[in-house]
Amino acid sequence: MRKNPNLINSVEVKYFRSINSQRIRECKPVNIITGSNDIGKSNLLRALNLFFNEKDEHGNDIVFRDEFSHSRLDAVRRESVKGRQFIQIEVEFNCQESFQKTLPPRFKVRKTWYRDSKTPNLGHDLERHIAQGSLQTTKNKAEGSLQRFLNSIVFTYLPAIKDRNIFRAVLSELQSVLFESSSGGFAQDVDRFSGELENQAQELRQAF
Repeated sequence: MRKNPNLINSVEVKYFRSINSQRIRECKPVNIITGSNDIGKSNLLRALNLFFNEKDEHGNDIVFRDEFSHSRLDAVRRESVKGRQFIQIEVEFNCQESFQKTLPPRFKVRKTWYRDSKTPNLGHDLERHIAQGSLQTTKNKAEGSLQRFLNSIVFTYLPAIKDRNIFRAVLSELQSVLFESSSGGFAQDVDRFSGELENQAQELRQAF
C-alpha cells in the first residue's frame, strides 16, 4: 500500500459547544480554517482535542452541561427527548503504512459522550470492512490494532497565545515524538542532510 501522508480524511462534530453539526471533508496534510469571530473555529480544534485526549483543553474531564450545544439543548427540551443529549465526534482516518495488515485503507472512529458519562462510548466501522472482505483479520485483532493506532497519535491543542514557553513545550514534545517514532530513521535523515549540506558547501568553496 502506498503511504498516505494524510492521517485524517474527514471530521464530523455534533452538539459540541457552538457547533450543532459540522463536517469537514477531504482534509489535507495542512489545513487552514478561516472565518469571522465566534463561528466555531477554536471549538473544532477543541473537539479534536477531546477526541484524541478525552479531556478538555485544560486536561480535565469534561462537564457535559458546559460542553453540550445550547441550540441542541433547546431543541431537546422542546421535543422532550432527554435521551438524545450527547456529544459526538467522528474522525475518518487514512490507514498508515505500519498498520496496513490489520486496519482497512480508510476507516471511521466515533466517540460519543452522553449526559451522565465521564468516558466516551467508542464506535467504529471495522466490522463492516471485515464482513465485506476488505479486511482479512478478526474483529479482536482489528480492535487491538485500532487501539494501538489511536495511542500512537499525539494531539496538542495550542491556544491563541503568543508565549515562548508554550512554543518551547510544543517543540520539545514534537522532537520527542519524532525520535520515538523514527526507529533511527530520523537520525539517519539528519546525517544525510548534514552530509549533503557539507557537499554543497565544499562545491561553493571550490568555486570561489
